[in-house]
Amino acid sequence: MIIYRIFDSIITIFLYAKGTEALHANVKLYAVAISAGVGVWLALEIWLGFGLFAMAKKRNIEKRYLAFIPFVNMLYAGRLAGDTRLFGQRMKHVGVFVMVTQIVAVLAGAFTMFSEVTLHYNYVLHPITDAATGRVISYSFKTVDGNTPSSKLAAFLISYEDVASLILSIAELLYSIFLFLVSSALFRRYAPRAFTWLSLVALFIPASFPIIVFVLRNKQPIDYAAYVKKQREAYYRRFGAPGGGYGGFGSYGGYNNTPYGGGYGGYGGGNYGSTGSDDPFRENGENGGAGNPSDEPFSELGGSGKGNASGGNRGNDGGDSPFSDIDG
Repeated sequence: MIIYRIFDSIITIFLYAKGTEALHANVKLYAVAISAGVGVWLALEIWLGFGLFAMAKKRNIEKRYLAFIPFVNMLYAGRLAGDTRLFGQRMKHVGVFVMVTQIVAVLAGAFTMFSEVTLHYNYVLHPITDAATGRVISYSFKTVDGNTPSSKLAAFLISYEDVASLILSIAELLYSIFLFLVSSALFRRYAPRAFTWLSLVALFIPASFPIIVFVLRNKQPIDYAAYVKKQREAYYRRFGAPGGGYGGFGSYGGYNNTPYGGGYGGYGGGNYGSTGSDDPFRENGENGGAGNPSDEPFSELGGSGKGNASGGNRGNDGGDSPFSDIDG
């Protein structure tokens, strides 16, 4: 998939720079375009392999060598991610769907490259212009003498070229959707505060998935459900549980949501009396501070994943809302 996109980009640039006739029998150009695509693809697979290998090692998962096998490594990524959900329904073994759609997309790209190389090598691409404006509206393959190709293979490949972009788009769309499901579940474990936007990056730029996995490889995996629960408990300890308050006033204004604690006069429930850390993944609280995770979204992408102490900060927005961790 990435191989074809790089191949197509190089061919297109050369087409506009040198003209259509320069593509005919240009073996050197095709070799460079294919080599560049394969080289980038191999680099991404190596990064993905090292990333998945390190993640599996931390969790003592066996058969870690599978992380370096193309296509099969998506099965391994699905195993690390665990169960995923689609429209509220739990999906098991989603890595299988990622692997299958990736194989289909790669095969579609490979056949499209074969089709284009075969046609460009044997025929010349002639532009078709609009009679009124003189603008190029499409291209057609002709023999060197200007005749229409007569072989059945050429006719089939030319017909395929008309629908190749549609086939590739469908294959890539399916692959991107299943990859998004895997990446969302995987990134929840290793970057809970940033998993939403990281998953969106992987959705729209699938080639970024191996890079993100490689960057997150040294993070400590967590139980996301327990993480959200801890964040909610920390929120309620600081501002008071909903439905409480003074004299049955419910969650009225400062009576229930005062920064001094969980209700009117509850000076021990807020930041002024809190001890320990609101971040469930810090080893120890510091100086009675909130210990919230860093507000910087890129803090999830490096280091040991520990938050920054924010001792006694009443206005910290980073961890005050229990829904900020769900929304990313």
